[in-house]
Amino acid sequence: MPSNQQTRKFQIRAEAVDASHRAITATVATDAPVEIFDWASGRIVREILLMDGVEISPHVPLLCDHDRSIASMVGDAVNIHVERNELVAMLRFAAGTPAADHAWELYGRRLGRQLSIGYSVLECEEIPAGRSCVIRGKQFTAPAAQPLRVTTRWRVREVSLTPIGADSGAMTRRFSSIQTERNAKVKSSVFEVVGNEVRSMRFPQFFAAGMSRRGEAVPQDDHAIVRAALSSVGGVDDLVAAINATILGGFRAAPDSTAGWVRTISLPNFLLSELAAVSIEPRLGKISNGVVAPTVNFALGSQGWRLARFGCQFAIDEMDLLNGNAIGVYQTALVVVGQAARRLIPDLVYATLLANPQRTDGKATFHADRGNFATDALADTALDTGLAAIGNQISVDEVGDPIHRGLAAGFLVVPPSLLGKARRLVNAMQTGEGDLLVRSDSRLGAAGVVDPRSDAVVKGSAANWLLTCPSDQAAGVVVGVRDGLAEPSIRHYKLTNGQWGMGFDIVFDLACTIADPTGVYFSTGAVSQS
Repeated sequence: MPSNQQTRKFQIRAEAVDASHRAITATVATDAPVEIFDWASGRIVREILLMDGVEISPHVPLLCDHDRSIASMVGDAVNIHVERNELVAMLRFAAGTPAADHAWELYGRRLGRQLSIGYSVLECEEIPAGRSCVIRGKQFTAPAAQPLRVTTRWRVREVSLTPIGADSGAMTRRFSSIQTERNAKVKSSVFEVVGNEVRSMRFPQFFAAGMSRRGEAVPQDDHAIVRAALSSVGGVDDLVAAINATILGGFRAAPDSTAGWVRTISLPNFLLSELAAVSIEPRLGKISNGVVAPTVNFALGSQGWRLARFGCQFAIDEMDLLNGNAIGVYQTALVVVGQAARRLIPDLVYATLLANPQRTDGKATFHADRGNFATDALADTALDTGLAAIGNQISVDEVGDPIHRGLAAGFLVVPPSLLGKARRLVNAMQTGEGDLLVRSDSRLGAAGVVDPRSDAVVKGSAANWLLTCPSDQAAGVVVGVRDGLAEPSIRHYKLTNGQWGMGFDIVFDLACTIADPTGVYFSTGAVSQS
């Protein structure tokens, strides 16, 4: 990152989401003081951005984690303007690429909330620690132990989606009242200050910044800095924060074609669990004055499942910390670890779907008798049949009268070989209300997918396709996580037996089953249609 390029983080206020245009209104910066890492001096300083000094680049891209590659671009920021002490923008999310669709799935549904602005400092004045100065007619006072930079001219370069936030006053706006937090909170780890800039730092430089920030004496040589850091609580916290955030950042940014149509629930332990499904639904009857409400009887079917543990471990020893490589070299590998953890979820989901397991009634999950299975190749009439099959799923009450489920398919999932056809079919029928979203995943295709529970390959087909309801409408495919932990757990420990450094292990406890087969329609595409 260039020495004049800085970043600030902020958090979404997701009430300002325009789903129809895939847009979010955001406050991308405020004039609240925020701690930043100053590359010129190697110090952490507080900085205030003056809103009347902002300049806007001709095009401001929306990126993931300040990655400047084309693959990382998921949209743009438009209508950037100043309102009082806030810089406001509309973030527009692109459509049709895995990264953009995944980003919108997270942020549009309020699951992702952190953002960051990238900007260039063009002109600034620095106030020494404990001193005051009048700049542009306003008095500013630096903290007693930290200089204050007042940036009087700066240029917005990009806005990024990121898991880490710092500028507590800058976030997606509420359409009602907006309250700006005027004081940035003190963070427990220096990583939360330097953020993405850590990629260009070496480990000794990173540790030294943390020591300086905590008011500790900084040793003169790299070896002493590393030893001192790993011997202190603060230094270990700094390293752990950087490792954890990088792995989880890779996890959160990895594409997942199951987002939005797979429901996640919490499981308490690794014992076999029973997941109940109502097969004969209740009906509320009319109650006349003085009459006791009728009794409703439930008929329940259950599907047994249990959690499995998945994990890996690695170590960063003293030689790694001293070898002179930028931390970004290691972060690249750690992002891959996070992505591998995220792949477990779609691997489990598609392995379960393709296996078409038998249910308690002795029939396969996808079966003609359930109205959720076909062999028609993807085409307009076959798609119409599938949409109608889900919409016509009707349960019965205890006397056999119909209970209308009101289901509607929200996702069409296909292997890459059918992606173009799927998009053309869906685009031809879109109306703007309840539109069908197209997802593509190679796990459905001929290569199949390795079931993480057994390491067995479950074969697919290039002709497979499926329709599924949104997860909040029907519990079709369900993923279980232990104690509500929908992300991997990362633990750390100090190396012993003559080694200096830190060890890490990553565990992710998951289960998967198909709870309600009426919410999913599967076709093998084996019979061609003209």
